[in-house]
Amino acid sequence: MPSWKVHRTVGKVVCNFYDHEIDKLIDLTEGHDAGRYDSQVLKEQFEYVYEKWGPEGVCYYVLHHILDRLSDILVSELQQLCESYIFGKISVKEAYNRLYENSFKRLSNDVKEFANTYDHIKDGVLSYFSEYILASLRAGWERVLFFVLLDTPKGKEPLIAKKVLNVMAVKSATYQYKYGLKLDMIKAETFLLKIGEVATKKCKDFDKLSHERVYELTRAYEQILPKLREALDKLKNSK
Repeated sequence: MPSWKVHRTVGKVVCNFYDHEIDKLIDLTEGHDAGRYDSQVLKEQFEYVYEKWGPEGVCYYVLHHILDRLSDILVSELQQLCESYIFGKISVKEAYNRLYENSFKRLSNDVKEFANTYDHIKDGVLSYFSEYILASLRAGWERVLFFVLLDTPKGKEPLIAKKVLNVMAVKSATYQYKYGLKLDMIKAETFLLKIGEVATKKCKDFDKLSHERVYELTRAYEQILPKLREALDKLKNSK
């Protein structure tokens, strides 16, 4: 999962709001991320968050789950790309481009599989917030990848890179057992460093695309926000 610093940074942009009590609720109670797969937990946490923080809190709650899932997806994608790089099947540039496209596609699909409360009003709010958040993240995907890929809590190693290297170490042991061949872990580290460098450059170059992305995001918001407001009105009137 990303650090709470990343959750806070993205929350301030996407939801204009953050509160680490919500991060704590998701990460440290009822089992980590339980609201993503347990309908009862989701319903209870939704009601608690809405009563205490209103729509902004629900937005941040949904965003936290989406960013946590993105972290898992990036580890999954990177370990496959890293293996391909070690065997000379892909360049760093090609790997980043695949990561850029595949990670968002997988995230968009996975969000649809998140738990429901089985209350059509609450689920409508959750669904439209998910659409709003995905549209917002897509508009600045270079920056999102930068924040999550290079997420490094103070005094610790980069979170994503550490997880990927742990997976690669297990793969290397499996290769050695089955084929008598170890994976080049130095090359794996080099790959992750270079991916970080590309992500940093893409983030810096993002400003050149910002005007076009704002136009795309505005059009997406025009479709999503009326439905989100209607869903929130129904939720408010149901109390």
